[in-house]
Amino acid sequence: MAFPPDIQIPQVSYALRPAPAFAGQRSDDGPVDIMSTICGQQATNTGAPGSQVLAAGFDAGFGVVMGTSTAPSTGDRVVTSVLPQQASDVANLFLGVVQFLAQREPYANTQNRYQPGDAAPVASKGRFWVRVDPTTSNPATMVDRGPVYLVYSGPYAGTFRGDNANSNAALVSGARVWTGGTAASGVAEVNFNLT
Repeated sequence: MAFPPDIQIPQVSYALRPAPAFAGQRSDDGPVDIMSTICGQQATNTGAPGSQVLAAGFDAGFGVVMGTSTAPSTGDRVVTSVLPQQASDVANLFLGVVQFLAQREPYANTQNRYQPGDAAPVASKGRFWVRVDPTTSNPATMVDRGPVYLVYSGPYAGTFRGDNANSNAALVSGARVWTGGTAASGVAEVNFNLT
């Protein structure tokens, strides 16, 4: 009886680090804690004295804090997710990162923007790709296993960075950079363990 010839199987290789993905996307299948929140409206300062505008929601990958609003139909107080406006918001009210959902219909500029009143999934545990503060050199500060700061003021409120060099970001307790961000990708992988 003749045996078949040896079968050659090519070597399969695996990357030790995941490739950057969309901001707000899960980076692995590990345990997560995701809550459903309502995207709230909030007043933000435009910089001119006394000028306030209502924020138009936020994108996936942004960090959000707990806000409150009144339900128009019942007048009840409703817990919402909003962008941070001061350091104490990050320290006391941080909820997590807004999850990317591929099935959502994208809004302008192909961003997965959540509008006020939309249900927004917010993750407080797990590894997620977050949106990095795009100002010059800040993505380079998101280093592996480094601290995570959330920007609370200015045009990039809700984005993440690895330091408080501009004095407009606060440390996120219970979060660590897993894979550092780059200027080219605009995202960094962060491990959240807030629960």
